[in-house]
Amino acid sequence: MPLLCKAMKLEAVQILTSSKLNCVYSHISKALEECEISADEYKLILEEVEKYHEMKEEIRHKNEPAVGSMINEKSKNELIKCGRDQAHTSFIKKLAQSAASESLSH
Repeated sequence: MPLLCKAMKLEAVQILTSSKLNCVYSHISKALEECEISADEYKLILEEVEKYHEMKEEIRHKNEPAVGSMINEKSKNELIKCGRDQAHTSFIKKLAQSAASESLSH
């Protein structure tokens, strides 16, 4: 997974965390001001925490390839180019080594 994609996911999780934390904090602050928490307020806080976990998982799994799925064309072409570049570099090194050993024998 490209580093940029990971950074974007991390940023999305951080924003989500901040948002849900603020929401839960406001519910708790209200309960503390009233010196009690109703069943509805408690349920609301638990629902916010659950929503956070669900949304975090959605973010984490977004853009992950499905098991057994094929890679996209761009990635495929990049991998092919990388393989060709490596093969070319290896070939040039072997050619240079062969030329060097041949010049030593003459």
